Amino acid sequence: MPLVRNIILIAALLLVLAGWYAFRQNQRKRLQEKQVLLEQQQRAEQLLVQYMTHLQEKNQLIESISAELNQVEPPISPNPSIEGLLNRVILTDADWQQFKSLFEDVHPGFFSTLRNRHPDLTRAEVRLLALLKLRIDTGQMSRMLGISPESIHKTKYRMLKKLGDNAQSTLVALLANGEVRS
Repeated sequence: MPLVRNIILIAALLLVLAGWYAFRQNQRKRLQEKQVLLEQQQRAEQLLVQYMTHLQEKNQLIESISAELNQVEPPISPNPSIEGLLNRVILTDADWQQFKSLFEDVHPGFFSTLRNRHPDLTRAEVRLLALLKLRIDTGQMSRMLGISPESIHKTKYRMLKKLGDNAQSTLVALLANGEVRS
């Protein structure tokens, strides 16, 4: 009888130890997964910042070229390729797709949630919301999008009208934490 009791106690102790070991391994695995996700999120944020910096540098270069061309005496007739460069929208469709991909890495589900809850928003309004989410000032937005600051204000005004009665709370919630309320 004491032998059976000792075997049962040892088996129970081994089960407890095995359960504790499995629990600890599961905790370690979850911690590692969280660390990997955090590293991916940080990398995505870095890529988005680099991309935004690249766009701003392109804008500054185009502005400086434009300023230099305007100061040339006697004025030169614009070369069609230079004129095309100066009139080019900086955030082209290809640029937008790359930006959107990087943005989605940092703010997953932002665009799909926005489209599901507010399908009547235009492409310009969606772009504006993404740039507002990144807290980019109006001047930078206008240079990035190749439009005037007044156009930014008009787009924002129209978007707020479209969002209706709870537009301000929807906009604040969206820009604060990514949730889009209907």
